[in-house]
Amino acid sequence: MKIAKLFIKGEFEQAYMYMGRLIIFEQNKQIRFINLSQISKNLRSRFKNRIPFYEWLFIRSDWLANKQTRSLLWNEGYNALMKTAIGDCSDTPIEFELESLTPELIVSLRNNTFNAMLDCAVYNGEIYVGTDKGLFHARGSWKGKTIEFSSSKKRHDLKIIHTSAQYATVNLSCGSDGLHTAYEDFDSATRKAFRQHPNVSKSYATTWCKFDLVNYESFEQPNMFRGVKGTPKKLSIERETTVMAEIQDNPYVGSIWDLQRKLEKNITVPKVDTARLRYSFNAGQLFYGVMDNGEITRTRVSYTKGSDPKPIIGRPEIMRVSKVAKESNDFNDFQDIVSSQPLPTLEALTIQTFDAVDVLTPQGIVNLLREPAISIRTFPQSHQYRNIILVTTDNGLWIMSAFDDRIFEQHTLDTPLLNELEPPPEPYESEEDEPDDEEE
Repeated sequence: MKIAKLFIKGEFEQAYMYMGRLIIFEQNKQIRFINLSQISKNLRSRFKNRIPFYEWLFIRSDWLANKQTRSLLWNEGYNALMKTAIGDCSDTPIEFELESLTPELIVSLRNNTFNAMLDCAVYNGEIYVGTDKGLFHARGSWKGKTIEFSSSKKRHDLKIIHTSAQYATVNLSCGSDGLHTAYEDFDSATRKAFRQHPNVSKSYATTWCKFDLVNYESFEQPNMFRGVKGTPKKLSIERETTVMAEIQDNPYVGSIWDLQRKLEKNITVPKVDTARLRYSFNAGQLFYGVMDNGEITRTRVSYTKGSDPKPIIGRPEIMRVSKVAKESNDFNDFQDIVSSQPLPTLEALTIQTFDAVDVLTPQGIVNLLREPAISIRTFPQSHQYRNIILVTTDNGLWIMSAFDDRIFEQHTLDTPLLNELEPPPEPYESEEDEPDDEEE
């Protein structure tokens, strides 16, 4: 795997890619919208004698999914140009001054009384900013090539540690103040007030497993609550039509790891050793556990068939790291993990520890940074940005593009590499569309 890096100097808190824009949340309480065409033009002016490789890499990271591109790689001259460009941008980062990228729009949050922004979400064209003083929400209007945003509105008063939005539902993790949820949060006419979940005493993050909500009351023992789908609705921007009517009050079981276990040849699969578990997280139906020796296990949750499907947990698999990788200077045993984000099309994970950011791949470990990060973000559901990693540090913003450089080997040009040609996973809109991963 190779990592191409672009760096923008500045003082930032978070960053997002959405609808052809780079959205930067600055420490001075401003949200800066930069049209990605600005970066594209800058790259063209810098590398006039290069093929448009850099633009594909940072602006359209789905470039390897393009069959025409793969066909061109059979040409030795074109292949050599691509390899040269890869070497240039992976060995030495491309740097930008923030002033060189003219913003399309700047939204000010300075009138809002908060001290620190802790998390953010961009969903259906709207921005949710979680802070130490509550949730601030800015409604957006994306009209063709232009965007407009209303002034932000405070919608919650508690400290917001984590914000997530999907299925027209917004979830706020408020630490020891629990989990607060707003349903049908896609239209001012239907928008409802946040409701505190009655049986969640703590919440540090939430994700989704299919249509069920996963709440991290601790990062060792997450639990799962059943989501109840409402009437499908077409949202103004997001492709999904599933709308959650409610999230049930009681979890399936006390912990994900206590779910009913899958049968393999009439034998119950082994259970994750939770006594050794130090940290866990999930990417959809895949749940990962970091053990006390630094190993990472991966376990899939599937669902039983029938009108009342129940989640069941599969066999835990150890994500192997080669001996060479372990003995290298770049090896980090991940025991001090802070957060993780998936890169599913590359079968990889980005892992943030206290003083580094790495990518764990089937082939080993790739180091991204050897410095503390404020935040990392990937876009597993996106088509254009699915291999992009955004890392915010004290010095600025890193835009990184991950790709499997074996694509340039002639014997691989006819076959996909690590699911690279597969489309990103889509939310399933009906029972008939669900994958055949269910168990009797």
